[in-house]
Amino acid sequence: MIIKGGGDYLGWLARQQSRDGGFDGQASSTMRPFQAVRQHPTIFFTSLILACLEDVEGSEKIAQQAVRFLQHQQSPLVSWNYWQRGSALAASHPYPDDLDDTACALLGLTAHDPRLVDGTVLAHLATLLITNEVATGGPYRTWLVEPVLQSKWGDVDIAVNANIGGLLARHDVRLAGLEAYIDERLASNQLGSPYYVGNTPIVYFLARWYRGPQQAKLRRLVTVGLRQSTTAHSLELALLLSAGCNLKLPVTLLRNARQRLLALAETDHWPAEALYVDPVIGGVQYYAGSAALTTAFALEALAKFSQYDKLQPLKDSFIPPTVSTVSCALADAQTLPAGLRKAYRRAITTIGRSDSQQQITAMANLTATAYGQHPKPVILEHLNLASLHGWIAYSIYDDFLDGEGLPPELAIANHALRQTTRHYYAALPKHAGFQQLVDRTLDTVDTANRWEVLRARGRLDGTQLYYELPSYGRYDQLAERSWGHMLAASGTLLAIGHSIDSPQLRQLQRFFRHFLIARQLNDDAHDWEVDLQHGHLSAVVCLLLRSYKPNSPVDIQADRSALRQHFWQVTIGQIGSLIDIHTHQARRALAQSGMRNEAVFGGLLVSLEAASEQAVTGSREAQKFVYAYGQSKQPALR
Repeated sequence: MIIKGGGDYLGWLARQQSRDGGFDGQASSTMRPFQAVRQHPTIFFTSLILACLEDVEGSEKIAQQAVRFLQHQQSPLVSWNYWQRGSALAASHPYPDDLDDTACALLGLTAHDPRLVDGTVLAHLATLLITNEVATGGPYRTWLVEPVLQSKWGDVDIAVNANIGGLLARHDVRLAGLEAYIDERLASNQLGSPYYVGNTPIVYFLARWYRGPQQAKLRRLVTVGLRQSTTAHSLELALLLSAGCNLKLPVTLLRNARQRLLALAETDHWPAEALYVDPVIGGVQYYAGSAALTTAFALEALAKFSQYDKLQPLKDSFIPPTVSTVSCALADAQTLPAGLRKAYRRAITTIGRSDSQQQITAMANLTATAYGQHPKPVILEHLNLASLHGWIAYSIYDDFLDGEGLPPELAIANHALRQTTRHYYAALPKHAGFQQLVDRTLDTVDTANRWEVLRARGRLDGTQLYYELPSYGRYDQLAERSWGHMLAASGTLLAIGHSIDSPQLRQLQRFFRHFLIARQLNDDAHDWEVDLQHGHLSAVVCLLLRSYKPNSPVDIQADRSALRQHFWQVTIGQIGSLIDIHTHQARRALAQSGMRNEAVFGGLLVSLEAASEQAVTGSREAQKFVYAYGQSKQPALR
């Protein structure tokens, strides 16, 4: 990895790697300054470095060799020791295998290739956790020893449990007991570990995955650390920068940290510093670190920041609505008859609160930001209001199509739809092409909804579901159900001077088509069991049934376990691949859309891309882990 103004850091790191793929630890008798006086043959450095390289471009060869080393060090129980097996220190200063080294080794392997940590490996991990839990679902003791030895080796450490939580989170597993333990330690400011130097490593480990009720506390700890880091050493600064990216702290704070981290580099690497406490040997207390380890943490932090920073221009240059769309809609609703006013205002508020990315209430402003143009505020206001009212209308209509609509809500939907067309026409009153686009789009949505009701419904007879599977073809149907979502963006593009047949508008609509398909597949993947119980043949349910029983009825109750197993073993991978295809096509459309700031819309794809990666590589194994864990104690999972 060559960084502008710096050296070939990856080339230097590769030269520090042993022939067997491992990275030796170094030990210093002083914490600061760190002065290496011993080589310690530990597996821990290799595990940490492998995990750090996940997002570092060009690190594949280093990672592959590290994987080979870790696999060679694995025990038959799928556990790891601190020492390299067979080393002199392993004989003279023996340790049991432990959950910290095991979790970090498995996390490194997962980061490189999740297929290396499959259901069999996770089943072994479940066994190790069960035999070392303090309470059901965690927390966990550090050392893998027999119960008779737990008086000496039975400590419970926050750093160890943070790494266990990080590993499980990568496989979509959450354990209530473990997270409650982390909650309590954060709330009481008990972040110290006898194994690590200072609190920064624990904060770094937690920021990888913890999103519980004490997340604000964790964010404050990282923020304070970064603000006070003008005199920080390279290792501490790298850990804080990675943590800040994971917690999505303000980009200006992180940019400053990045600049300081680059300034601390020594030509082509960063210096050795103490990460944790090493054993006492010959009466001397040692601290562990190495230049290779610091360099790996620094490269991870720089790679994370680079990815995070690409999504930030929106925050720095976003054109805000002149008047809040929700506030304007609520004011307009005051003129409604009393019998409709309260319910309509409630519908507006509900949509507004759920719109965290401002896709609904500020889509016109997002588009103006993406293209770097400023149409008249009144145009943006009408387009945003049309978008908001359209979501209200079709959310209610969707409930009716699913057989769950409440008759009193129909009045709200009808009023919202009238408001939708009124605001779209008012946005560009002299643009006949846009008004025709609005009419065609609403017809497209209605046609797609009619197709779904007529073609994508099975027949329920008790628990038996009879069906004729519809063909979703290229899945255009999924985009057409929500096709109105692209109207505010299209209107904005026309308002800044592009024509109705321009390549920019064509590519923008192409983006929305693939984005909406990917998003609907993701939603259907979460709702497949509910859809199946109601006889709704969603695209995901069709994928499931087509490979499970394409021409036969299923007993929803009797076949539930087999259907779940088939979903996680077969269907989830198909869904992930489809999401990946459509997010890729959406990004290609963005690249050809003429936007000055693609990150505005590219950010909408990030969560979908993450869902795709998790679906293809992690979720199936997570279910196997939960099953293996549950066979023993039925822990509280969430």
